[in-house]
Amino acid sequence: MGLYSKIIDLQKLNQSWEKVKGNNPAAGTDQISCAQFDANSRMELKQLNVELYNHEYKVQPVRLVYLEKGEKVREVSLYTMRDKVVQTSIAQELHKIYEPRFSNCVYAYRSNRSAMIAAEKIEKEILSGQYTWAAKTDIESFFDRIQISVLKRKLRRIIKEDEVIELIEMELKAPVLGKSGQLEAKTLGIYQGSSISPVLSNIYLDDFDHMIEREPVFYIRYSDDILIMGRSRDQLQNLITKIKILLEPYGLMLKDEKTLLCPLEQKIEFLGYTFDKNGKTAPQAALQRLDQSLEEVWLTQPQLSLEERLKRGAQILNGWEQYYNKKEKIQGICEFVVVVYMLRHKIQLKEFSQSRREFKNFHKDIAEYLINVWQENGWSDLILLEYEQYFQIDEPQKDLDNELDLNIKREILESFSQLFQTETQENWSELMQLYADAGRYSQAEKIVDKITRLSDLEDEMPMFSSESR
Repeated sequence: MGLYSKIIDLQKLNQSWEKVKGNNPAAGTDQISCAQFDANSRMELKQLNVELYNHEYKVQPVRLVYLEKGEKVREVSLYTMRDKVVQTSIAQELHKIYEPRFSNCVYAYRSNRSAMIAAEKIEKEILSGQYTWAAKTDIESFFDRIQISVLKRKLRRIIKEDEVIELIEMELKAPVLGKSGQLEAKTLGIYQGSSISPVLSNIYLDDFDHMIEREPVFYIRYSDDILIMGRSRDQLQNLITKIKILLEPYGLMLKDEKTLLCPLEQKIEFLGYTFDKNGKTAPQAALQRLDQSLEEVWLTQPQLSLEERLKRGAQILNGWEQYYNKKEKIQGICEFVVVVYMLRHKIQLKEFSQSRREFKNFHKDIAEYLINVWQENGWSDLILLEYEQYFQIDEPQKDLDNELDLNIKREILESFSQLFQTETQENWSELMQLYADAGRYSQAEKIVDKITRLSDLEDEMPMFSSESR
């Protein structure tokens, strides 16, 4: 069976649709949604098979959308469902042909390879001690500058069937539906969002990759991101110059402003990691983004139940730890409570709970959740800490004069439990006396200040909620 026959085979088209459907893509210019296509997929795929067999198939125009990520704007193409099926079938066959041919230094868009695996490889090479300098650079507008004529020549070296080349070219040159409603021709570059673009981008640079991997350096390319490690600045600088020359026939160039050379004594960021002579770590910016993402679950999604927030937090944290493959230091109370949720019924919880004093908490739902967990385990000191922090009368451990008597601690916890439901001057006065009796005078004074503020408001609001603090 020839390559074209494999691509258009009805069974292959069905398999391709299942893969496309799994991504639940947005509708293309024909406005047919994933669900609508799926409802008639049997008929649609048969029709597609017939059109391809008779060479009557025509790719539909592409709709472009723009995604903002920080200061960057990424252009993504939206093909119709039927075109996505054809592209996916092509891509699967191309992968079978080219995967064994690709350089081992290429990690993007390949089976059993990822940015995470690339980072592990880089760390291993750093720790081997062979390299003392690193250089990183980006290819400028990689996908947008790929020349279709050059790509076709590279494909023809392996693929001898004209109808396959013509089908690929048809997908790449699909016209764009412009904002004015007019169709615009595609003459340069390949669409990001196309199912065949990833494998074609690796085919485009395959010769280049094999040339660089023969150099006496460590080389990794992940799409348009390149990292090289060597033994001196001059060695890497000369290689960067050579790379610029080698890329010219491809119509590609490096971003000079993104090209950086430095000794591994310093830190260099690549693929979301920070590397130095000691290996890889998560950069501080990533830690801050993680903390912000977890905080947003609490601050911007009040409609969610506590259980839903904890589940979402666990998904965020799990994904982050999978990528960085290493547990970094906890950044805040939102991350802390998510980890408690993940460890709630595991033996590691006891050791992890010892870090509780490192974080402040003023969220009532977090305090309530942690109190329940500590109660399950009989950890009264942590229960007391949750109450004291939430009501803002806690003191650093080093400033506490003495351990609480068990009976007084029990009474204090009971008093806090009542305050947690309703704050009144009477409840606060009782708690203040218990702290004074226990010799915790600094905390008793803080409670006196609260009682004074409550008293000032008594004429307006005899009963006070926790918001009056």
